[in-house]
Amino acid sequence: ITSTLYMKHPRTLRMKADMVDKMDYDKILSMYQDRFKDASDFTFILVGNVDVEAVKPLIESYLGSLPSINRKETFKDNHIEMRKGIYKNEFIRQQETPKVNNFISYSGTCAYTLRNDILMSMTDQLLNLIYTEKVREDEGGTYGVYPMGQLVKYPTERAVLQIFFNTAPDKQDKLMKIIYAEAEAFAKNGPDEASLNKVKEYMLKKYADNQKENGYWMNNLNDYFYYGMDMTEGYTYIVNSITAKDIQKFVSDLLKQGNEIEVTMTVPNK
Repeated sequence: ITSTLYMKHPRTLRMKADMVDKMDYDKILSMYQDRFKDASDFTFILVGNVDVEAVKPLIESYLGSLPSINRKETFKDNHIEMRKGIYKNEFIRQQETPKVNNFISYSGTCAYTLRNDILMSMTDQLLNLIYTEKVREDEGGTYGVYPMGQLVKYPTERAVLQIFFNTAPDKQDKLMKIIYAEAEAFAKNGPDEASLNKVKEYMLKKYADNQKENGYWMNNLNDYFYYGMDMTEGYTYIVNSITAKDIQKFVSDLLKQGNEIEVTMTVPNK
């Protein structure tokens, strides 16, 4: 999948045994020393039940003493770009229990905002409901279909919606047609109100529960400092304000960019 999506870019290759002997230990050590000789732009995030006054001397000792040469840095774009256009990769593997693994990816440009992040989260949850009914329950063709969406900030802002499921070889063609048809219908018509309200209710409950979790605040602080996005400001208002039409347009704008990648691992014909 990675090879197909990123067109065998050298920075995305899977590690294999013959690559180990090609590693340059001196270069690795030099890179490490270069990265950690300057902590002037490091951001340390501490969350939890911390006594601020008690921890200050420890911060002064262990963080304040780190080396600093005040470099001004930014990320480097290594041009690890996702494949564009429509592309299919079907390959064969002998398997003890014959099954077909299916992967579909839609991608395109998309502004990295809290509203779009919420729209993407709603999209993969709503598609999950649709595919559970249409593919798992109606067709009995798979244990589950797993849509997963995310926004990417660097090096360029984009959205990625991926769908994965496996099934028996004799059901693959029919189920793939359903997967594509339901995605296109969703982009055309959007979700029904009952499903949208169900997703909203879940998201708001999850949001309230998350306020008590250290991991939630750790991730939010990371997003704030690294991406410049506050994931808490206005969250409830945005969730409540989103309509079925908003989601329909969001998905339509993504799919109409025409970037559709399909990867299928199947079995030899008998």
